[in-house]
Amino acid sequence: MTSRREPYKAILVEGALAMGMSLGASQVVRLLPALSDSQGWDLDAEVLDRIVDVTSFAGVGLAVIVLVATVLKLFMESMSEVPARSLTAVDRTSDPAVVPRVQERIAAVHQAHDDLRAEWGRYALNPQDWYLNKPVLRDITGTVAPTVAYNRAMEALDEVCASLHPDMSERELAAAEECADAAWKRWYEANDHAAAVGLDDRSPTERAALQRLANLVERLTLSSANDPELPMVKREIEACLEKISTVTANIADITAIPAIAAAGHYLSLDKSPSAI
Repeated sequence: MTSRREPYKAILVEGALAMGMSLGASQVVRLLPALSDSQGWDLDAEVLDRIVDVTSFAGVGLAVIVLVATVLKLFMESMSEVPARSLTAVDRTSDPAVVPRVQERIAAVHQAHDDLRAEWGRYALNPQDWYLNKPVLRDITGTVAPTVAYNRAMEALDEVCASLHPDMSERELAAAEECADAAWKRWYEANDHAAAVGLDDRSPTERAALQRLANLVERLTLSSANDPELPMVKREIEACLEKISTVTANIADITAIPAIAAAGHYLSLDKSPSAI
């Protein structure tokens, strides 16, 4: 394939001829190959012979002008051949393996996001962890630093996953991977902190309500639709929920538990006995 630099090969030759007229062929032959190699040209023997055969008929001024013009053009041409795309986007043309690799990296970020959501889902379906062991994972006061950091990391990962695309730059892709790594790190930190704290940092009233709620939810999972105590259990659950204000806790969390959902225990938010 003809190089984009070929049009300037003639300029190089003419510059060399002018140099030969003033400097002497032997000196040009020593200097020209180095310049040619640095620009990626292959000067054949015929061109070199032509330069050697030149006799000195021109002045030094012409040689200098041609030489400077040649060097400037060569420099501008070499700069223009730097693909602008290579400064921002992943080069997917030079190596056939690059495209699948980029797709794998994007898929890995999505997978990290899905896996983190699955971790939360398992936590939400475990009443012991949800109400007793790790309720501060759901703290809404903004005073539990590991929980705040985890929520922010997940929000950032949500945004990143929504913007992933095959043509993203290497910098963007690396940042997405770093975001996924950070979200996992924050999850483990928040989860470990919640397990260590348990209910200890809650008020006595809220702590008692969460403890009672865990027992009632467990009781509800064992109830049948015709359980005579079911209305009482529902009323107590709702009473406990009213006492909880620093962590999220609601009817939807309870009815999402598979055993309760399968039994059809849909709790009423109405406090009147007739509604239960």
